[in-house]
Amino acid sequence: MADDNSQNGAVNKASIFKGDRAKSQQFLGELYLYFLGNSKCIRIDDDKVKCALSSTSKKWTTSLKQAYLGGV
Repeated sequence: MADDNSQNGAVNKASIFKGDRAKSQQFLGELYLYFLGNSKCIRIDDDKVKCALSSTSKKWTTSLKQAYLGGV
């Protein structure tokens, strides 16, 4: 996972996903743990989608991000 917040009890944010299918299950697991650990601020699916999209860095996600944000 990306950040080391173990001292304050926070759950680390998921590592940046770069589209490697072999690492997709690990990424989804990290997201799941992050959602559980931050359930007070990540309450609805919309929040989860934003978090997941912000944790990706591949060209193919650009169109997904634009569609989600309404073409911004």
